[in-house]
Amino acid sequence: MIPAVHPRGTNVGGLLRYLFGPGKREEHVRPRLVAAWDGAGPLAELQPPVLPGGWHDVRRLTQFVGAGPRRA
Repeated sequence: MIPAVHPRGTNVGGLLRYLFGPGKREEHVRPRLVAAWDGAGPLAELQPPVLPGGWHDVRRLTQFVGAGPRRA
């Protein structure tokens, strides 16, 4: 059963924070980007930096990914 369905693409930042975060039940081990689109640039430049607390700073990636569909 799916308890809640959200409209597609409503919270890119929340999705990225979850995917690059520690997880809720199982640990997310070595989160990383595995794909991009033409014009996104090198994956190493898109990879979110790790903050001192161990969290990934996904702000730049969120802005970039959020702008992608609007440009298409």
